[in-house]
Amino acid sequence: MQEELLNKLRQVTEEERLILQGASQIQSNLYTTQFAKPSDFTIDSKKLLEKGCLIEVRPHTRFVHFPRHRHNYVELIYMCSGTIERENVQFDLEAQFEYTYEGGWNDPMVSAKADLTSIDISGKWTGTYVGAGDNGRVELDFTKEGENEWSVIYSYYPDEILEGIIENGSYTARGTFDPESMHFNLTAGDWILKPSNPLSIEKSDVLIYYYVGSDMMEGLGQSENVFKVTRAE
Repeated sequence: MQEELLNKLRQVTEEERLILQGASQIQSNLYTTQFAKPSDFTIDSKKLLEKGCLIEVRPHTRFVHFPRHRHNYVELIYMCSGTIERENVQFDLEAQFEYTYEGGWNDPMVSAKADLTSIDISGKWTGTYVGAGDNGRVELDFTKEGENEWSVIYSYYPDEILEGIIENGSYTARGTFDPESMHFNLTAGDWILKPSNPLSIEKSDVLIYYYVGSDMMEGLGQSENVFKVTRAE
């Protein structure tokens, strides 16, 4: 995209200037005439479109959380450069638009690159696991040890206890997180709660894939059983 256009889009609006000076929220009156409660927040085309116009191009408000909302028109968003933030996750995004002219302007070729700059999955995640004749609850408690290094306490609680065969267990694991593939590779450590007669493969390495969009994890735990967990509330 042309630098001239990017510079125009980067200009700080009056609303953004107030935010940078300390305002803690958007000016809802710029977007809607009714905002009694968050669920009522509908952005009104009459507030954003000039009279008689069907299309408007404007920069999205930056520097503050934009509340959940609806529209009474169709909105398309292009992010040319900047940062995308979700709760506990932050990405830097760069996009390039390439236009060609062949008797008229063709649709742009778009390339984008997203780099994970920070992630925080610390704390407890809970869910369930499924194994061969062994299902139950699972809990993972994450601690960040370094830039891409994490440790976890992995605990499992079978739905049905069979003494000496299927019992509760808990052990430590530690390893790395790959921000490109969103995979954790954690090597099993010491028992915290050791079953009375654990199988040789029961204390397995913990392999995890993190789904950023849904804030959910899926992976392999004890005895290579499949588990699925979400952040504990």
